[in-house]
Amino acid sequence: MLRRTADPHRPPGASAGSGLRRLTRLFAAVLLCAAEVGAGGTEPAYEELLRDVVRSDGVDYARLAARRGVVDAHLAALETADPGATAPEQTAFWINAYNALALERALDAREKVATDGTRTIGGRRLSLDAILDGILRSGGADPRALFAINDGTRAFPPLAPDLYRGDTLDVVLAQQVRAFLADPSVNRFDLARQQAELSAFLSRFRADIERRHAGEPQPLKLFLADHAPRDEIARSLRRGDWLLRFLPPDPSSNEARDGRRPGEGAAVHPLWIALYVGAAALLLAVVFAKSRPPPEPPSPPATERGGPWEG
Repeated sequence: MLRRTADPHRPPGASAGSGLRRLTRLFAAVLLCAAEVGAGGTEPAYEELLRDVVRSDGVDYARLAARRGVVDAHLAALETADPGATAPEQTAFWINAYNALALERALDAREKVATDGTRTIGGRRLSLDAILDGILRSGGADPRALFAINDGTRAFPPLAPDLYRGDTLDVVLAQQVRAFLADPSVNRFDLARQQAELSAFLSRFRADIERRHAGEPQPLKLFLADHAPRDEIARSLRRGDWLLRFLPPDPSSNEARDGRRPGEGAAVHPLWIALYVGAAALLLAVVFAKSRPPPEPPSPPATERGGPWEG
């Protein structure tokens, strides 16, 4: 049976009918859960939902809210679910549980629903922090699992549109880390200068990440080399003579902005194409009108772009 934390007070901003709407939604979730358990569980419907709402740049929360009953039903099914017998199965279970709970927390925030932030999962009452710090960051945990979770912000790697499974976890986590490091919006590798500007996520979880090469010199660089976006970068990183610094964190919501699903190309309106062509022509005219190009602007100080360099 679906159990939700009772709210002692109506949350600020909630309308008088919000309680009835919540009860209606929860009742629908119970019915959906009961119907799907007999058909092999809630995973198929929940995974189909993920593929529908996860975009290339975040989550379509408006679309997710319209189908919230699927999230509630899946979390209800997780209350008594077995995390699995093997370490990969358990890791995959807790990654999926964390992400589902994070989606619920994001929807609660949008709907101004007051909760204590916990859920019963696998027979244990847990919060996002309890799953992260008590399970996914425990001593023997695979630190690559941290690249598979998202707390609803851009401070973490993007949410994947598929559930994780124990039998493919090792390969999928390696792909997930490599894709994150290859994203130039959060990680930039300059092979010529042997410098890298890295996501603040790598700084936050550096101690966990370095466990992959515990006891070896420069373990962070070795981890980066294991998952570098190009082979020549990997070889250079293994030599160790790179400078690293971390960019500021981005705690903003991971709500989708462009509406594309992962792997989809952007549809460009003909008007934008015309504007781009016009702007390019104007730029060329300005360049050729000048007798010589302007001097290269100085690089901004490190405090504007990120933390200090480290060897």
